Amino acid sequence: MGLTRLSIGRPLTMLMIILGLVVLGYRSLNELPVDRYPAVDFPFVSVVTVFPGAGPEDVEDLVVKPIEDAVAGIPGIDQLLSISQEGVGVVVVAFEEGIDGNQAAIEVERQVATVGGQLPAEAFDPSIIKADINAFPIMEIILSGPQGQDALSQVASNEIKPRLQTIQGVAAVSISGGRESEIHIEADPSKLAAFGIPLEVVQQALVLNNLTFPAGSIEEGRQNTSVRSVGEFTSLEDIENVVVAGGPSPFGAGSPSMPGQDSGGLVFVRDVATVGEGFEDQSQALRYNGEDAVNISIIKTSDANAIEMADSVHTMIEELGQELPPGAEMTIVFDDSEFTRDSVDAVQEDLILAVLVTGLVMLVFLHTVRSTFIVLLAIPTSLIATFLVMWIAGFSLNVLTLLALTLTIGILVDDSVVVIENIERHLKMKKKPKQAALDGRRQIGLAAITIALVDVAIYVPVAFTSGIIGQFFRSYGITIATAVLFSLFVSFTLTTMLASLCMKDESQPESKPRGLRKVFGFLLWPVDKVWKGFIALWNWGFGLLTSFYAATIRFVLRNFLTQSLAVLVAAAAVALGIYMVISGVVGTEVFPQEDDAKFTVNIEMPAGTNLEATDQAAQEAEYIILEQVPETVSILTRVGSGGSGAASFFGGGGTANTATIVVQ
Repeated sequence: MGLTRLSIGRPLTMLMIILGLVVLGYRSLNELPVDRYPAVDFPFVSVVTVFPGAGPEDVEDLVVKPIEDAVAGIPGIDQLLSISQEGVGVVVVAFEEGIDGNQAAIEVERQVATVGGQLPAEAFDPSIIKADINAFPIMEIILSGPQGQDALSQVASNEIKPRLQTIQGVAAVSISGGRESEIHIEADPSKLAAFGIPLEVVQQALVLNNLTFPAGSIEEGRQNTSVRSVGEFTSLEDIENVVVAGGPSPFGAGSPSMPGQDSGGLVFVRDVATVGEGFEDQSQALRYNGEDAVNISIIKTSDANAIEMADSVHTMIEELGQELPPGAEMTIVFDDSEFTRDSVDAVQEDLILAVLVTGLVMLVFLHTVRSTFIVLLAIPTSLIATFLVMWIAGFSLNVLTLLALTLTIGILVDDSVVVIENIERHLKMKKKPKQAALDGRRQIGLAAITIALVDVAIYVPVAFTSGIIGQFFRSYGITIATAVLFSLFVSFTLTTMLASLCMKDESQPESKPRGLRKVFGFLLWPVDKVWKGFIALWNWGFGLLTSFYAATIRFVLRNFLTQSLAVLVAAAAVALGIYMVISGVVGTEVFPQEDDAKFTVNIEMPAGTNLEATDQAAQEAEYIILEQVPETVSILTRVGSGGSGAASFFGGGGTANTATIVVQ
């Protein structure tokens, strides 16, 4: 009762407290990140190692088994899964529930580092990937144009990628399609034979002349300057001028002269090989609507606002579009923030509609605009104050938290409706508004507390459900419980305060309308008549419903037979519901099915199929899709990456015999 007495006796003080909660809640709302799903810590860590040119058996023996042996001793492992494909090996470590995924990833990385020296020299360094629902690309951009795929790849790497990485919230930018530039040194076998120089000598000479290493330091007075020997190649001429034979041996004094070497001349790289710029061998192909293109994928940070980051990327794309080479253009083919934005907007619309419908229903039942307005204030006040707790708890605005806020709309007015109804009853007992508010709150307070705590007792355990599902519903349960507790606080403070100030004093005779009140009464006289007629009709219909309900209750309670019939009907309904779940009529799934207007076609050719044959199969699939699916807007094809196996999900790259077609 202390809060109620304070709100009635010191309304300005309580108003400032509530306004403070509303202001802090609104500020917290602007700071909350917006995402599609809540942050979930999946206890899965995958180790991906690329071994170019190796078959599945070699990958398993030389890469996968050493890594499995290294990570097998980590405590808390539930399952260990390995996948060996041509050129790539994946080891998936599944930990038990309750294991910190970040700490598990660090431990896996530490153990894999201990066997790094045992892996083949040709294999790339293992990549440690922690499963994260929000770590997948949030946006994919296609760069196309007449310049060719390789040239566009250079534009994407040198100009577009650095600019996109400067956007706040962008964690990584990856580029696929096109080939990396490299230096090609093509030795002439006939010239090498004429000079009597083995190819290995040329390789060693290039390695020894392309070194930069520290060479000590020089002390001069009070200065100590570090010295480095800079010998890395900076131009094609540097490579062409490397001496491979003749004169002082590049391999140190005392080394024997090469057979056939001219004792007075030098043999340079340019004498036995051709040096030029080129591109690496093609390992994948990427097309957009049948034309070669370059794909740019953007991954956001875990705490970034997906919608704000996407808006910044759109702005950056508009700026970059003016700086691209003639004919080149950037097209956004996938934007997950659009789905997130649509989901958030849909839930917000439902939120507003729920408030309006709730207000209409309360107006019909309470019959007065004043009571309806007082009760409706509990909804935005409680919701906005809830944002403060969500921000403190580190939650985000996602599908589940917004769903929780929508579900609480009807719950939030329960306490205020109970309190305002009882206050109206005391007003009709000719009590002063302040006394009626105090007595009405005192009489119904325990019931209001019970209503709120029942809801809290239901939803708080949901927040502490174990496992991955529990992580999804943690923010859901706490959000509902917090909103309910705030609604209880508002019903004891704001509702009683406004009732004491705004409700009609039934203890005083009604005064005749004067001034503006008289003018508005005259203007709104037709509305008042229509409203009173509707209320009379509503009460008549409600009376019929009440009579029907009373008749049903009398029939059920008439004798033992009717009571048994009611119990049997209820038991049959419960049994039918359980049967529908157990039999699979009502399915179960982690996520509901969502239609984002696109589908994916995975192609896997027999092992050993080269890139050209797989590309040909992908082109045939593209033709079939265009012929059979006239609604197709765009087709994005990746050949040499993707596949339908677990390797692609946990970060494993595809091989030359796999392709993926995304149709929108």
